[in-house]
Amino acid sequence: MEINWLIVAATVYYLWQERNFRMFRNERRTADEVYKIIVNNVKDKLMSLRMKKSKAVLTVAANWGLRWVNMQLENV
Repeated sequence: MEINWLIVAATVYYLWQERNFRMFRNERRTADEVYKIIVNNVKDKLMSLRMKKSKAVLTVAANWGLRWVNMQLENV
């Protein structure tokens, strides 16, 4: 499923970014902060998609705390 790919891609990207921040900028974020950034990024990507209303879409929306409005997903 494409959502799994979005999660993996966002996780790899932000963990790599965190590694670089720690190595080159001497900055640190907590694991909870990085997690929230990843979740928000995936939610933003899901909300940017246009899709038809279906049972699968509504299930994904419910799992991610989103709702179906005007042919797209929005934050609750």
